[in-house]
Amino acid sequence: LVLATVFALDLLRLIPVPVLYGVFLFMGIVSLASNEFWHRFNMLFMQRSRLPDEPFTKYIAHGRTHMYTLIQVFIFVCLVVFRSIPQIAVAFPIIIKLCIPIRSYLLPLCFSKDELILLDGESPEIKKLVKQFEKEGHNEEMVLRESKRNLAVDDAAFDYADERTRA
Repeated sequence: LVLATVFALDLLRLIPVPVLYGVFLFMGIVSLASNEFWHRFNMLFMQRSRLPDEPFTKYIAHGRTHMYTLIQVFIFVCLVVFRSIPQIAVAFPIIIKLCIPIRSYLLPLCFSKDELILLDGESPEIKKLVKQFEKEGHNEEMVLRESKRNLAVDDAAFDYADERTRA
């Protein structure tokens, strides 16, 4: 098919560039519905009661999911800014390749292996982990209890800091 386009270059030149931009824009918008990053980004603005029924919403605390998504948004914004500066845009492929060590070495310092599998693993890995969680009896209540316990620790630290400023 790619070889056929080489022979059809004269025909492809007849297609106006705005038409091609429109086709690519349409394809991009349609593909957002199946993009997990886009779903998690939209979850930043959703109420907890309206979150979709996904493995990462069932077995990971919501704050952890949001933190992972915000890290991805930060990296995306950095890439866009890097590409928009003409003096350094030539090295854009190198910056793209730096995303691999970030995922491989830095994110495991912040997230557990299970969290990373649920957030960006392959479908068979996720299904295997979900089956393991179901066998072990993990459920949404355990995740909520854990996140409430973490919030209680954070609230206690906040109350302590508040008391110190009053004294």
